[in-house]
Amino acid sequence: KQRDTYKQPGQRMLDVYETQKKAGKSKEEIIQTMTNKINELGASKVSRHCADFNIVNVVDIPHSSLGVNKTDFKSQAQKLQREGKITQILGENGCYHIIIPQLQN
Repeated sequence: KQRDTYKQPGQRMLDVYETQKKAGKSKEEIIQTMTNKINELGASKVSRHCADFNIVNVVDIPHSSLGVNKTDFKSQAQKLQREGKITQILGENGCYHIIIPQLQN
């Protein structure tokens, strides 16, 4: 499912993880190899979470934190998306991944 979610740089990160895991590398080695690959590709290309916060903010909100308000939260977020205040709402890994553009002066 993750392969369906990420663009090419994210796909490359999944490749790195899978290769390292199959090679029996430790958690620390995998993290270091992935960090090196992120630096090679450019952090903002790998994840919008690493983008310039003056341009875009990205937040993950766990479904579990919403309790009974999960459905209402999603409909309100979709309303904000229609108004252009949110550019993307992605449901992945048990959370809503929300991209919020910042107003440019």
